[in-house]
Amino acid sequence: MDTLDAVRMMIERAGVTPYRVAVDMGRAPTYVSSMLRRGSTPSADLLAKMADVCGYDLRLISRDGLDSITIDAGPTD
Repeated sequence: MDTLDAVRMMIERAGVTPYRVAVDMGRAPTYVSSMLRRGSTPSADLLAKMADVCGYDLRLISRDGLDSITIDAGPTD
């Protein structure tokens, strides 16, 4: 699964719209839907903010599964 597919799945499972995610991130209402339509991969900080809005954590898990790093969405504007 690529990043954009993961974002689409996260938004769908959260039961929100791309519009709502963008607005809750403090972005233009069409920001997320335009990004998905263009196929633009978000940076890690934007991905963390989208995950936060959708009720998810962005986590990096080591290949052996013994270690993980959670990426915080950071302060909101």
